[in-house]
Amino acid sequence: KEFWIQMLKEVNKVSNLYKNVNPTNDHWLTAGAGISGVTYACVITRYYVRIELTISGRSQEENKAIFDLLYKRKEDIEKKFGGKLEWEKLEDKKMSRVKIEKKNVSLFEKSDWAKMIEFIVKNLPDFEAAFEKPILEVGRELKTS
Repeated sequence: KEFWIQMLKEVNKVSNLYKNVNPTNDHWLTAGAGISGVTYACVITRYYVRIELTISGRSQEENKAIFDLLYKRKEDIEKKFGGKLEWEKLEDKKMSRVKIEKKNVSLFEKSDWAKMIEFIVKNLPDFEAAFEKPILEVGRELKTS
């Protein structure tokens, strides 16, 4: 929880995504992305810090369809983000995700916290901006199909 308190203080200076989110004892923090079952998540572990778009709605079929619709826009999304992202359809699982990750940092090493927070603060605004328009487009496509 102490990490999230520090992270939220800094990230809320550059993004409104987590303005109404409270610190938690979980190793992730989520915020809605505009489509049911699709969330932005910051994940912290013993091995990495990650920002991801998690696609984990009611059904595996719908999740894979959302992933595919976003993947069709991969080039534009990565161009807007300013770099490559990891696209994980996870065929055998209910969920799919798109992520950016910094390895070799640990929640359990307070000396890593500044690097982890810096990673989130630096990447989250661009990550969110890259997905904002595509998510709206996909949401419209889903409503008309």
